Amino acid sequence: MAEPDTPAGRDLLRRHPDLSADEIGEVELQARGRGLQADADRRERVVDALRHLLTDDQRAAITAVLRIDPDVIASLDDAKIRLILGQLADPRMNLDREAREAASKASQRYLDEIM
Repeated sequence: MAEPDTPAGRDLLRRHPDLSADEIGEVELQARGRGLQADADRRERVVDALRHLLTDDQRAAITAVLRIDPDVIASLDDAKIRLILGQLADPRMNLDREAREAASKASQRYLDEIM
């Protein structure tokens, strides 16, 4: 890695010249991962709080958006999107957090199969 990607990474490298750019890059990567996980946790809390107010179709749409990368959604044709949303609207998907995590893994395997 040539140089850190973020201003904070470049500042850290400037203040600590004993660290390599690769080490700073690793810290940046870990920070991005923690940020993404925090965002995902926040979204899950919002969905959990609203779950009782949403229809099955609304929950399915939220689940689809949270579970599938937007670039992947953009690459799918309408028939595949309808198939995925139909699977996500299944009442069995209205699960507690642990069951949703297991279902998420199953959904990823399903998505891998249809791609």
